[in-house]
Amino acid sequence: MSLFGINISDCWSVKSILVFLATILPQMSAFVLEGSKTSYAQFRKWDGGTNSALSFEFRTEQTDGLLLYTDDSSTCDFLEVKLVASAVRLRFNTGFGGQILTVGQQKYSDGSWHKVDVIKNGANTTLSVDKASDSVICDGEELESLVLGNLSSNQYVYVGGLPSWYTTKLKALAVPSVAFEPRFRGSFRNLMYLETGTGAADPEKQEMMAYKGVRASTVDACQHESPCQHASKCLSTDQGPICECDNTGYKGIFCEQESPISEAVFRGREGVKYDLNHIGGEPIITSVDKISLYFKTRKSSGLLFYNGHGSDYLLIHLKDGGVSLTINQRSGKLDTQVKPSGEPFNDN
Repeated sequence: MSLFGINISDCWSVKSILVFLATILPQMSAFVLEGSKTSYAQFRKWDGGTNSALSFEFRTEQTDGLLLYTDDSSTCDFLEVKLVASAVRLRFNTGFGGQILTVGQQKYSDGSWHKVDVIKNGANTTLSVDKASDSVICDGEELESLVLGNLSSNQYVYVGGLPSWYTTKLKALAVPSVAFEPRFRGSFRNLMYLETGTGAADPEKQEMMAYKGVRASTVDACQHESPCQHASKCLSTDQGPICECDNTGYKGIFCEQESPISEAVFRGREGVKYDLNHIGGEPIITSVDKISLYFKTRKSSGLLFYNGHGSDYLLIHLKDGGVSLTINQRSGKLDTQVKPSGEPFNDN
């Protein structure tokens, strides 16, 4: 008899065969997420008690993307692990306000496997990636309150993204902005839970419950020749490559058609308001912000953009034909202006 092309003699016992299989199956347990706007993998709920842990391994060349998320919207508790500029960041709240841990001693989007551990030990929470770690202590009089929500009302654990229907039910999330995070594109394996509250003494490997955009093939359809034009993103799927045209100014199957530019005309008394309270109101925590806009006018002064609350704000406005930026935060105030030496910006 042969197994995987290896001849098995009669001296092999059934036990030996099982041991052989046990050594190779972990290498076959990885799955690949395509990273499209609807891709995700769903696992059972995690009992994030006072002493608990979860771990997983990932491999990608993507610098930013959601790795794992779960929450309890009834208590506003949550746990989010994501890639941010090739570093691994843990953001969580277990009843004592939001906390952030970051491990970025190396670039983790290098195409190699990396192991992530999230360990809750009493008031101490630790994020470990391979051999590097970061930790924080949440001071509280009652350690029993330092739990992640309630197992009966917690969300499932989602890997790589959330089901797309969450974008229409943002109030069901403790952190509504997570529904718009970049999807993870890469390989994932060995999601393990240690739940001491359930009496478990050893980590237990979790099986996928539901998914979308999980590839059956590991062949990268975008690797050799991408059909996507105008710097659009190529995503490899089992049906072949697909192109995402976001922020390119183009549309079509291969992002080959120029999109019409959306314009708004103001006469001096109008404005456009984006009210983030309608999608939950949870602050978006980020280390890098980018705001871009186009304008044309004959007026030498006027408001272009404002965002803020109370004494904290960001203001972009025209002043004497130049563009001025004012940022006022607790750390201080910044005023700067760009004014061309030739024609002013109000040249229409």
